[in-house]
Amino acid sequence: MTKHWIISPAVGSSQLTEQSWLRVIETDDRLTSPPSRGVPNPFKLTAQMEVAPHPYSVVIVIDGDRVGSMAWSEDGSPGLIASCEKEEHWARMQLLVEELANQFSCNVKQVIE
Repeated sequence: MTKHWIISPAVGSSQLTEQSWLRVIETDDRLTSPPSRGVPNPFKLTAQMEVAPHPYSVVIVIDGDRVGSMAWSEDGSPGLIASCEKEEHWARMQLLVEELANQFSCNVKQVIE
């Protein structure tokens, strides 16, 4: 089961922007960029190509544990989507999500799949 949090600006709030999110990524040690990975090159099937993660996507590491991930809204609207697959990490992710939501004056909605 995966738990997702959708962090979206409260009505009238404009604090959550792509630039403010990038500043948080650069300064918060819990947020790290996922590593690049090799995938088959569709133009040269015998070769690999390196795919870099989106700059607004992060892996969440708390106390040495990878507890989830977070990314900017896929449709480009102001908002973040946080995900956590392991129930044992849900409480720590919830605290981080609430912290970021408060920092940016945002609302949070939870979804469990």
